[in-house]
Amino acid sequence: HQEIHLDTQGVLMEALRIFDEKNYEGDFEEEEWDNADSAEAVEAVREETSSVELSADDLGLSNLDQLERKIPEVFASIKVIDPAEVHRQRLSKLSPGMDAESLEALVAFLTPFSQEDANAKPVPAAGEAERSLIFFSLDAVVRHAVMTLCKAEGIRTFTTDDQEDLELILAQSLQKGMVPLLVLGCPDETVAAWTDASLRQLRQRLASDYPQLQLVQLAPADSDDFILQAYQDGVRAVLPRPCGLTAGGSSGDLIRFFELLLQYLKNYFSGQKQQSLHELKEELVRLQALRDAPELSLLLLQRVAVFFERALTFIIRSGEMIAERGIGLKQEDGRTPTPPLKFRVPLDKPSIVHKALAEGKLFFGPSGDAVLRDYLYTQIGSPQTGSILLLPICNQGRPIALIYGDCGAGVTGAVPLDALEILAGQAGLVLENALIRRQLEKYVAQG
Repeated sequence: HQEIHLDTQGVLMEALRIFDEKNYEGDFEEEEWDNADSAEAVEAVREETSSVELSADDLGLSNLDQLERKIPEVFASIKVIDPAEVHRQRLSKLSPGMDAESLEALVAFLTPFSQEDANAKPVPAAGEAERSLIFFSLDAVVRHAVMTLCKAEGIRTFTTDDQEDLELILAQSLQKGMVPLLVLGCPDETVAAWTDASLRQLRQRLASDYPQLQLVQLAPADSDDFILQAYQDGVRAVLPRPCGLTAGGSSGDLIRFFELLLQYLKNYFSGQKQQSLHELKEELVRLQALRDAPELSLLLLQRVAVFFERALTFIIRSGEMIAERGIGLKQEDGRTPTPPLKFRVPLDKPSIVHKALAEGKLFFGPSGDAVLRDYLYTQIGSPQTGSILLLPICNQGRPIALIYGDCGAGVTGAVPLDALEILAGQAGLVLENALIRRQLEKYVAQG
């Protein structure tokens, strides 16, 4: 019930990386080659075939002189795929009752979005900043059109008409730190799961389970009560959906709806990007005004706590980490930073923490790590679901602190990993400049 588009190059590179790791660790063992056994096998084959004589008839060479001489073609012609024909066949299959005029109008509209364009926006690879959309609708024709339009805009899109599939896509997206825009299709009173009341229950449940999720509802133009109820349930916008072609609607109205929807999506994702850049600029300005490590680590801790239910700062010492202040660790503390916790986490064993500190790079992924389980989660409890964040702060290439974040008992929302990594790098530069400034002041005072 869903169509998933993945970056082929990214998948192949990830498979190659996993193969190299397993090969390096010895998981793939080459079979031993016994020279003696192989020599005996070859000799037996030679003895068996030495007594067999093949004639020209056996080899099919008796009529060699009578064969027609023809220069073989070096290259086979490449099959040219016509995007218009692809859309025509697809739409005909999805809506067999569509008249020829409407079909050709939709094909003419969608074909330019499927043309190869050097300036087309590629869909981001996994792990990059992504614009993602889930389109939940019964209308297969609209789902096909939305997939075509979003692919041309580089928007990662999933379409489905099944609630179980919807839950699965949402869980996988949120686990990767992405919060997609969810567009809900129009109600259909002839299908139990798609009645007005069923969609209302779905909206209310999604708003409760995923408060960070943005919803857009499609609605028939003459359904005032349904539109008002959708806004009351907290949707971001309600877009008018014209009548379907099988219900007397025209292809012109449907095409105008597609144009409206595409423009809305472009404006939405552009606004999200501008807001993220504005927030990053403000945080960088605040960082530049600070001078010592405690202030910088507190600012980063508060920033991480915006996206994670629980956040904790560690001070790095030789062979261990010492827990400093935390946010969200105890319900009674609210979002106020705690006093220093002072429990210790050793770094003498291989772990994702040791790797993140050694490389000085952000880690965002599953929390199944023995060191964290034995030394951290015994103190603060294990997160129920989702991924964890490890954000090192380095000074002159040496890690001096680590910010930890997880979802606790909640659900991880969209995490701007690139922005957090930029802030941590800027914090390290601020500390380095402060140290150089103090050394210079000391040198001047002594001179």
